[in-house]
Amino acid sequence: MKKSHLPNFNLAAVAVALALGTPGAFANAYNFTFVGGGVTATGNFDETAGVVTGGSILTISGGLGFANFPLSLLLDNDPVPGWSQMNGADSTYLTADNVFTGVDPYLDDNGLDFVNGYIGPSSAGPIYSEEVNIWGNSPGNYTFAEQTGTGNYDLITPSGSLTLTPGGSVPDVPENATVCAALLGLAAFGLLSKRRKQAAV
Repeated sequence: MKKSHLPNFNLAAVAVALALGTPGAFANAYNFTFVGGGVTATGNFDETAGVVTGGSILTISGGLGFANFPLSLLLDNDPVPGWSQMNGADSTYLTADNVFTGVDPYLDDNGLDFVNGYIGPSSAGPIYSEEVNIWGNSPGNYTFAEQTGTGNYDLITPSGSLTLTPGGSVPDVPENATVCAALLGLAAFGLLSKRRKQAAV
């Protein structure tokens, strides 16, 4: 069997290095505070390429007196891609598209949904015991709406401020190309090691 002039371990190292060196996506992390209408709410969220991909409301003072925290960001669960929807018991519902604009107002007029305490499904969307929708109206002006899952917007604070504090960048879910490249690199390493052993026999 003809031997390669380039050592097998070098080929494997190059394959693995290429796989591991592929840059992955990073999410921008933000802490936020909403203040308005006697309500103060704090939380955080992660954003990648203009879409909020995760987050929580950690505290709320005032309002309906929600006590179970955190409320978690409701991700896309609606038949319309990019939208989330949560339903009240009276068949009213809050919708969100999780869009982050990057400029004030940082949220569009659909905004973000945060939920806790799953009750069950409905034709319009899942029902939760505690639901919050935050959306932007104009620069410096945001709406904070609370719903208990039994009514339509039990509390609406139509005008408040939303302050964002950058929390740095955090690793996002690895891109498919990165995962594939890593697997190919490991497969190449295994194949080359096997061929090397066979050649030595």
